[in-house]
Amino acid sequence: MSESRTRTKYAYDSFGKLTASTGTLTNPFQYTGREFDQETGIYEYRARYYDPSAGRFVSEDPINFWSGVNFYAYVGNSSVNLIDPSGLQPGWWNGVMNWLFPPVSPPPTGQWPTPPAPTLPFKCTVPGECDFTPDMSSALDCFRINLGRQPTITCGHGRHKDTDPHSRGEATDMGHGSNPWLTTDQVKSAFENCFANAYGQEEYNDGGTTTHYHLQDTPGVGGATGFSPTVHGQGK
Repeated sequence: MSESRTRTKYAYDSFGKLTASTGTLTNPFQYTGREFDQETGIYEYRARYYDPSAGRFVSEDPINFWSGVNFYAYVGNSSVNLIDPSGLQPGWWNGVMNWLFPPVSPPPTGQWPTPPAPTLPFKCTVPGECDFTPDMSSALDCFRINLGRQPTITCGHGRHKDTDPHSRGEATDMGHGSNPWLTTDQVKSAFENCFANAYGQEEYNDGGTTTHYHLQDTPGVGGATGFSPTVHGQGK
């Protein structure tokens, strides 16, 4: 009597997203030997869950800033070279390992690596206003990684005249009321690290004395670039 056996094979991209499979055997233990949840499409990495489509953990590292400025990163964006079987590998350790064993194609010095997908959806007070251009989205991803925290966008894409950078998806406002923790020094530092040939300023709310931060991925009036050292009137 002969016995027929089938072998199941899986193929993944570098961050664990399934690209092909063969066979009929149901196997919950797949990418890096962690358990895959068919219903949610995420993996259990013991301490927290990992989303292979985003290339990020879905919850913050429990050690917070001891892990680095990005609480959601998986193996320092170097999944081909490093492992994190428990979901607790500190970001600083991944940085050391990347330095000792650099990726095959390391990013140029001073540039942020492009993530395989947005880190997390942007947080907007008005639904639908977080639709930005790719360059603006990339700059904002870098901006919130520099902050180490997710800011709330109080005005994004829309609610302005057609010629305004907001209407082109190239600008955003972050109000103090929704971001009481956010300081001008934090914004200026993160802006200078992440926005190139762009303009930002702190400005007063329309008809009020409270302020918000305006950031755009293009030069300002008259070709001005950088973060303005003074507080401006609304739209000036």
